[in-house]
Amino acid sequence: MQLEGYEMKDLLQRFDDLQKNNICKNVIKAFLNYLLNTKENDLLTDFVFKDTQPEQARKMAKNYFKSYSFNNSSLHKLIHHPKFGKAFEYYLTFEAEIWLAESKVQQKETHLIYIDFLKLCCSNPEYSSYLVTYKKNKKSRFDHRI
Repeated sequence: MQLEGYEMKDLLQRFDDLQKNNICKNVIKAFLNYLLNTKENDLLTDFVFKDTQPEQARKMAKNYFKSYSFNNSSLHKLIHHPKFGKAFEYYLTFEAEIWLAESKVQQKETHLIYIDFLKLCCSNPEYSSYLVTYKKNKKSRFDHRI
């Protein structure tokens, strides 16, 4: 099975080998900026807050992300969120590569591998167990029983 030019096992291996400093934060912040700042964007009213005025939906999303941490734990919650999860999957599929091409990010190939992995996580939640979290000096993977 091919996935955006990488075989799945190759993608998982490349994801494990990545230096993931700030990549998670960059992707989540880019999604948040896209969600909140694009005026012609119907993503909020189509996926997240249906039957809501765009300005009201923007305010509600801003409140949700106000106390948001930009780490793997938050990323895991975002992927599995009943409303924002689908919007995030849409963003990764259609907009993330455009953002990456236009951004000042130095490690574009690394970010592209990370984005491809996140697409895989959105389509198959079992793979989100590869996201590593840290709790008080303890490294662990997500338990997929959640």
